[in-house]
Parts: sequence; C-alpha cells; structure tokens
Amino acid sequence: MLKKITSFSACLLLFTLLFSCKFRNNTGKIYIQEGEEKEYDGPMEIGLQEYEKTIDPALGYVPANRLWDAIEFTNAKKDQVAGMRLSSSYSWSSRGPIYDVVGPSNGNSRANNEYTSGRMRAILVDAGDATGNTVFAAGVNGGLWKTTNFLTAPANWTVVSDNFASISLTSIVQDPTNANTMYFATGEAPSNSDAVYGRGIWKSTDHGVNWTQLASTTNYWRCFKMICDASGNVYLALRTTSAPLPTQSSGLVRSTDGGANWTNITPSGLTSSNSHCTDIEVSSTGRLHVSFGYSTGAGGVSNYRYTDIPATVASGTWSSAAAGMITAANRIELAVVGNVVYAAPTNGSNNVVDLYRSTDGGVNWAQQNGAGYTTSLSNTQGWYNITLAINPNFTDSVMIGGLDAYLSVNGGSTVTRRTRWVGATGPYVHADHHFMQWYNVGAERRIIIGCDGGIFLSRDNGLTFSDRNRNLSLKQFFSVSMHPTLTDYMLAGAQDNGNHQLNGPGLTSSVEVVGGDGAYVHIDQNQPQYQFTSYVRNEYHRSTNGGSSWSTVTLSTTEGLFINPFDYDDNINMMYCSNGISSAPNNQFRRWENPQSGSTNTIFTLSALTRTTNSNPTAFKVSPYTADRVYIGSSRGVLVRLDNASTVNNNAQADANTTAIGSALFPVGTINCVAVGTNDNNLLAIFTNYGVSNVWSTTDGGTNWTVCDGNLPDMPVRWAVFENGSNSKVILGTEAGVYTTDLLNAASTAWTPQPGFPTVRTDMLKLRASDNIIAAATHGRGIFTANLAAVLPVRDVVLNGSLNGNGKSILNWTAVDVTNETKFRLQYGTDGSRFTDITNLSYNARRYEHAFGAATGYYRIIATEDNRPDVFSNIVSVKNNKPVKGVQLNVLPNPVQSNASFELSTSDGGGKFEWQLLNNNGQVLQKGSGSLPEAGRIFQPVNAAVLPTGRYTIRLGLNGKTFTAPFIKQ
Repeated sequence: MLKKITSFSACLLLFTLLFSCKFRNNTGKIYIQEGEEKEYDGPMEIGLQEYEKTIDPALGYVPANRLWDAIEFTNAKKDQVAGMRLSSSYSWSSRGPIYDVVGPSNGNSRANNEYTSGRMRAILVDAGDATGNTVFAAGVNGGLWKTTNFLTAPANWTVVSDNFASISLTSIVQDPTNANTMYFATGEAPSNSDAVYGRGIWKSTDHGVNWTQLASTTNYWRCFKMICDASGNVYLALRTTSAPLPTQSSGLVRSTDGGANWTNITPSGLTSSNSHCTDIEVSSTGRLHVSFGYSTGAGGVSNYRYTDIPATVASGTWSSAAAGMITAANRIELAVVGNVVYAAPTNGSNNVVDLYRSTDGGVNWAQQNGAGYTTSLSNTQGWYNITLAINPNFTDSVMIGGLDAYLSVNGGSTVTRRTRWVGATGPYVHADHHFMQWYNVGAERRIIIGCDGGIFLSRDNGLTFSDRNRNLSLKQFFSVSMHPTLTDYMLAGAQDNGNHQLNGPGLTSSVEVVGGDGAYVHIDQNQPQYQFTSYVRNEYHRSTNGGSSWSTVTLSTTEGLFINPFDYDDNINMMYCSNGISSAPNNQFRRWENPQSGSTNTIFTLSALTRTTNSNPTAFKVSPYTADRVYIGSSRGVLVRLDNASTVNNNAQADANTTAIGSALFPVGTINCVAVGTNDNNLLAIFTNYGVSNVWSTTDGGTNWTVCDGNLPDMPVRWAVFENGSNSKVILGTEAGVYTTDLLNAASTAWTPQPGFPTVRTDMLKLRASDNIIAAATHGRGIFTANLAAVLPVRDVVLNGSLNGNGKSILNWTAVDVTNETKFRLQYGTDGSRFTDITNLSYNARRYEHAFGAATGYYRIIATEDNRPDVFSNIVSVKNNKPVKGVQLNVLPNPVQSNASFELSTSDGGGKFEWQLLNNNGQVLQKGSGSLPEAGRIFQPVNAAVLPTGRYTIRLGLNGKTFTAPFIKQ
C-alpha cells in the first residue's frame, strides 16, 4: 500500500506523479466515438484509491498485517464448517473466464487473437521434467497453478491451492540439488498500492504437491525475488517494511538450512532508503550479483554488489564495481550469463533509456548507449514493471521487458521492439512485464514472459510469442452484472484486462468487449439490449444491441474516481455516478440523463456530503421500491437519500431533496456499498476501512443504526446483498472471500465463511431475483456463481459391508441430503478398479445381500441426481472364506474425490515393498515404502486431495515383481 502521507507537499508530489501516468489529452468536450484504444493499467491511480478505501482512520495508514490474521481466521473457520450442512452454505461454481478473445468493438486489438489471464510475477519451469512441459505459475492473489503440457496450447492448468494464508505469490524456485524441494515467496514489493502483501515463504519437499509455511518467515511481507544457488542455499530479496507492518529484515537474507533460519547479509554502508533489495542473480560461475535501492520519484540512489562466497558472505565482505556502474537510479534490474552481466536502470522519471554491461563478472561496466534510447522501455513505470533476460547461447542478445519487450542483438547499443500490447501486428504480449526467462531445450530457444496479462511463450528466440493463459482463471475483477433473462450472460470489469462478456455455462470463456482498465458494469434489467461498461473516471461504453457492438461515451477524462462507482435506474433509464476528485474531494455526483442514446449529463454538488471536510461519493444504490430515489454513500462515512433524483435541476434543489440518513457514529471512512432489503426501511451500509465497524444495519430507514460485525475479523468488507425476501440473511463480499449469516443480530451476528469459495478478495456481489443466482466478482480468481435456492445435492454416501454365514455380502449404507430425485446404483467388481452395475437400490431399504464367487468382492454405490455430478461412496471389500491367491493391489475408493488408500494383500508371503503414485505422463508424484505381513493385508494412505482431476496409477514393487492399480481422481 502507499506509505502514510504526512504533508501537503508530499500529497502534491504524489498526486503529480499519479496523474502524469498514461492519460490522453483532455479537450474538455463531451464526445462519442467508436473503437477508441484504451491503455492498460494505472497502478498508482488504482493504488491511491485503494489506500483511501482501506486506511484505518484512527491510525492514518493501512494496517495490512491485519489481513493475514483475517485470512488465518477465515481458513480455520472454513475447516470447522467444512463438514457441516449449513442453510447458508452454497454450492459455488467457478465461471472463469478461463480464456478470452477480443470483441469487434475493442480498440485494443491483439495480433493472432491471443488470450490473457491476470497479473503474474512467479513462474517456474520444473527441472524435474526434461521436456519443459511441467510449469508452475502464480497469479497475484490467484494462488498456485500447475500444468504438465506447457508446450501445448491450450495448457491443462489446474489450481494447486488458492487457500494458502497468502495467495499473492511473487517468486517460485526449485532447489538444483533436489528437484523435489521447491519454495515460493509471497507479497508484492513495488509501490502499486493495490499490491497484495505476503505472509512469508512456503516450502514443498514432494515436488509441489504439499506446501508448508516456513515459521521463520512470517514477517516477510514484500519480496522482489528469491533464488537458490548450486548448493541449495536460498536467498531472498526483500523490500524493507516498518510500522504498521511488523519490521522485516531489510535487503537481502540467506538460509543455508532449507529455510529454518535466515541471516541478514545486506551489505554494510547502505542507508535505510536504499537498502531495499530489488534483484538477485547467481551466475554459473557461482558469483552472486545483487542490486539495492528503490524509489518511485526523482533522486533514487541504487547500489550494485557481488560476491564469490554467497554461502558465507557477511555484510562487510561484499565487493563493489570498480568502474562504470550507475548509482543515480530508482531501481536496477539485472541479468547474468557466465561473466556477462547486464543492468537496466530506471531514471528519475522511471524510464529505462539505456543498458549497462559488464564482461568481467560485474567488476567493470560500460554504458551501452550514452545518448539514450529514443523510446522509454518502461513508459514511466520502471518502479512497477521491468525485467531482463540474456540469450544463454549469444550474450550480445538481451531482452528488456517493460511496457513491451525490446530486443538488442548488439550488447544493448540499440534496441528493437519485439512485442506489442495492442495492434494488428505482433507478436502480441500483454502490457507490463514482470518476469522473463530465456532458456534452451534441445534446438529450441525459449523465452517466457510473465506480465499483467498472464504468461506468454516463445519457442524461436523471441521471433514469435503465443499465450499459455487458457484454463487460468486469474482475472482481478472489480464488478459484475447479470442479464435478467439469459442465464449465463454476465458482464464484468477487470483491472488492467478490460471489460468482459461471459455467455456460457460452467467454467467458460469471455469476450473482452473493451480494453484498458475495466471498472463498473451494468445491464439494463428491463431493456437488456442496453448495456454499459466503464473505463476510468467518467468514460463509458454503451451497447444498444445486447452486447454485440459497443461505442464510447466520454463524459469526462479528468473528473470522477479512477474506478468510478455508479448505479443505474432501470425504470427511468438514468445513471448516477461519482464526480469526485481524490486530490480535492468535492461532494459532486454526475447524473447522466440519456445513457441509452446520448451524453447529456449534469453535475451536482451535495452540501450534505460534507463531514469535517468535503467528501467523494463512493457508493450509489437506486431504490428498488421508491421511484426516483437514490442512496449515496461517501468517502467520509456520510449516507444520504436523494429523492426526485431525476428531476432536480440545480444544487439548491438537490440539497432540498436530500435527507441525511447515516449515523453520527458512522466511522469517517469509505462507504463502498448500500444494500436494500424487502423495503426501504431495511438498509445496510458497508465500509471498506480497517479499524472500523464495517457492517451497519437499520430497520427504520436510517433513524437508528446497529453495528452487525459480530465475529467478523478486522478486514475490509466490500459488498453486501440480502437474500431474496429476507431482512436477516445477508451475504458479504470481503477481503477474505464470501461470508454469510442467517440472522443479523447486532454484536451477536454469527458470520461464516463459505467453505467452497476461495479465500480471495471479493469486490462485488449481484443477486438475480428471478432465479436466485448470485454472482461474485473476485480480485484474482475470476467470477463465481451459486444458486441460493437450489436444493443441495446428495453427499457423503457411506457404505459398509460384511460376510454372513451363507457366504453372502451384507451391505448397508447411509447418505446425507437425499431428495426424492436421488437414485442409487450398486456396483460390484473383483479387483476394486473395474465395476459393473448389479442393481438399483431404494433408500427406504438400506440393506442388500449379494452372493459372490470371487475370493474378495468389491462394492460401491453411485448416487445420481439430474443435472448434477454423480456422488460415489467409499469402496468396501468383502473377503470370502476362500483363500486369496497371489498379491492383490487395489485403490480405495475409486474414483477418488479427496484422500484415498491402496489395499495390498497376499495369501502366501509378504515382505518389504516400495510404491509410487504416477500421473498419466509417468511422472512420479508421490512415493513411499512399507512392509506386508505374510498372508496379510494392509491399507496404505495416499494423499490424493492435492491431485488435479485425471487418471493415475499406483505402481508397487514386492519381492522382485511389479504390480499396478489404476484410479481416477474426480
């Protein structure tokens, strides 16, 4: 988050910086145009808005450390309720998008129609797969993902986990001495104030299947990079944190014992302002290269150091460059191959206009283009996105990633643009590059880029690129709106990834109808052919033909919040939106009188929004019950009701029709959402700040208010909806996912996190009354939906079996949440892997006898309901009185839904055995050993909960023989 601003001059300097970034000239005119190109990403602007929304008013800063307490509370609570059937526990479905295409009205065309996902800083090509097909990648606030066919488009990405205590992964590495050992670091280090802080380092010792948070690192909040040297020692480049965060070790830390302990090895002589470690690289020679110093404004001081004894170097034993290395830089990015080292410095304007090069391992340096490149490679955003990579086979060839990727083939003397974030000519790679790796496999020269649009691959030395974003659901959405009659049609606005149109069942794709930063969206609920998306401030896009084509309507490019809140009156076709300015709140809102056809709009100033000083409108809600009524919440905790909203003609009339309905006890913070229950008496006011009461309820239209935070942890709450027909059942979108309650009950309100929903920031909820579908816009995991009215499916079918005196199987079973539509099938097999139906069952008589002739009979039950996936019981084995001959190996249950075990038995001998769990490509994922008693039987647990959906095999070696048993993970 942005640091605390303690002076007017600091505010002014920051603001000057913010509003110099990536904006077109403003003519002051209101105009409409087609197909306008929208630029991606305003990280500082979005960050400042987030800072204002989440700041603790009493402290004057954002106490981000409280978020991790909230996440830990949320995950612990989820574990408690996971096995309980709650009336407000919904079956959530991820809707993606898992890939997107550019719509015909999108001015930001993409060459070759490539796909995007979301912001990505951490990528690892698995050294355990010589083909380079196995890759781990992480979205910022999207968790860890894995694919085993990276070279193929589309790749088969599956989520490893999105429920870590931090899902903001920023770097991932593998121990070169043991490919099974991996680490990932969390927490974004740059100063974009929407940066998601971390909670330390996680380690895996089983090739990325299971991960454990290293207790020694929980105060490591912001990480630029992590590496392992050839001996397996781990190095972590940190951005210094101080109050309100727990102070973490500044600069560079090292662990030589697998992450159990860490030593600060930051070179001595650095000041606190330039001890931030921004890059670390280890050469094949064993030399460690490090850069320090980070600034977002003019006057940054950077330092470069190197050492040949990284495992033992101390703060006072580093070496400095002898000559030629720049120091007046805001940040330095490094790349190394052997003794060739490149440095990309950002200047006081955060532009990269030159490279520095060393051919003797960092001792001496030379500036490669003293006159500077004619184009800034980072477009004033070097503080946010810059990366660098060298061709390992031709060290005169170096690629710099900033806004786009630029290639030099003459050691940095000149550069040529290689990728384009927009346009018909390619190759296309999304804007804002954070990660780059140049490596070779056989004859292929591969380059991977991680950026704000996901992950891109070149297999021909950067001549062409193609995305690997399909099946990654990582977009960071601000908003969502549902079509009133088309079940699967939705609009959603994504940070730095445009406005998206989803229109397919289940996990689906999307059309990016308009590019740039996507903000609030709306579909007219009475005339859905009229649809609206927004860019930044008061720039909008309109469709009059149900989303087939879009035009741009610009009311203002300078007025309004960066992500500008609005609401739309579906009955009279009028839009109400903020006209506030962050630098000088002005109490203004804007009424757009003819959004379906024109651009007529009026600006009003509401004096009632003043509280100690002016404020900005931050929440709008059109009353669904009283015609021409709008609720407006502000950045200073003011809530008003505006009546006759469409007919007031001037400020005096607007003031005369405004009623202050908030409480004097409301915190001086940001109201982000106003929710209405079954009538205008039942309202919720939702605050996003830390350190305040976030959920306020009234049952008398605003005369009296009650705090209903109950057991909620201290975290931002961003949205709320009442369940249809209820004034006591509420669903919240919070910084840690979705919470619900069945009873608003003041301080005794019991809130429960949704166990089937990821622990991810959730910006907006929309509930469609016609079918009770709720949509959730998450900031890192895409869109989710649930049917609140749906009868929950059957679950937890448990089967028991035994042998009676006549040699028959006696089978009994139970099931949870059985309905009249639930049907049961009993299946039988002789090996525990292959089954056939033997009868249909009635739940009213939950007992069945079956005669079987095999030595062991295996049984399972399948419960089915229309339009739902089948539910499988556990597998039971019933052993006949006849002796079992030979070795029997079976996986139970099969298919597997969570954890499983394999059954190993023999009638004539035992011994020690080794086992392996293999995926469909033959890769060993898990392994172990054990001992089988003579003429005995054992059950060996297998961790199948972490496996992606697919086919697997247990392979077992016993007494020189190999046995296999296939199984399916659902």
